Amino acid sequence: MSFIWNWWNGKKEEEEKEEEKEEEKEEEKEEEKEDNEKEDDNKEEKEEDDKKEEDEEEENNNKKKEEIRDDKGGNDKKEDKDVRKRSSLSGFAYELDEDDDNQEIKEKKDINLKEKEEKEEKEEKEEKEEKEEKEEKEEKEEKEEKEVKEEKKEKEEKKEKEEKDKSIEEISLEKKENKKIEESNENKKILLEKNLKKNKDDNNNINEIQNYELNKINKNDPLHWKSKINGPEDSPYEKGKFIISINFKDKNLKPVIQFLTKIYHYNINLNNGEVLCPYIWDLNSSEEENIEKIKLLMKAPDSRFPCSKFIQEEYYNNFPKYNEKALNFTLSYANNY
Repeated sequence: MSFIWNWWNGKKEEEEKEEEKEEEKEEEKEEEKEDNEKEDDNKEEKEEDDKKEEDEEEENNNKKKEEIRDDKGGNDKKEDKDVRKRSSLSGFAYELDEDDDNQEIKEKKDINLKEKEEKEEKEEKEEKEEKEEKEEKEEKEEKEEKEVKEEKKEKEEKKEKEEKDKSIEEISLEKKENKKIEESNENKKILLEKNLKKNKDDNNNINEIQNYELNKINKNDPLHWKSKINGPEDSPYEKGKFIISINFKDKNLKPVIQFLTKIYHYNINLNNGEVLCPYIWDLNSSEEENIEKIKLLMKAPDSRFPCSKFIQEEYYNNFPKYNEKALNFTLSYANNY
């Protein structure tokens, strides 16, 4: 019981202390407010005193100005009086000299007018000459500029004509060379096909014609085959062995032919090895004959189906370089089987 009583007294004392603190805060706010009001009143009183002083000072300045004007007015009147007096004494002499002065002024005016007219005439003449000279100069510059433009145009036309003639000549030569290469490739194809037919007739087992293997990649997938072939003779692929993927995704459609061994050839994708010639596989021919067609394509590329324009241009324009690259690829990638 005493514990509860002590707790109650302690809580009451805390509440009383808080009330005292709040009262002190209220008193401080009231004092601060009174101080601010007093400060505002003092400020207003000071402004009023300053305004009164300014008004008094302005009034004194105005009085001083009026006094100065009054003094100045008296002096001006006195001076006017003296002037009139002097004028009356010298009026007669002035009248005598007035005619002479007028004559002299008139003569001076005439001289000045004549000089002015002469000066204007001279300036006008100089301006006219300067204008004519400027026009002549501009006309000359325009003529020179026109001649330069015509000369430049003539040179450009001549150059363009020469380049056009040269381009036509180069295109003509390139066409002739391409035609020769295509004819040569076609002859190679015909010869190889003849050899293939002859070998087929002469041998009962077509697998012995060109030494290749043909196997399923996966026993459970009869539509996906893999073949290992030797590179065709008289080509940069002669010393290599190449693995080819033959994927019949649909048995009624032509398969996707893909070189798994990296090869440099403009009918074969350099990145994924896909062969882009649609006629390369004939569903009516045997697998062995179709593989021989692939070997024929390796030896004699088909210009109608380029996979890489760059490699094709290199083949026709710089065959030694193309041949060297193809051989390097064969030695690097097709010589490890």
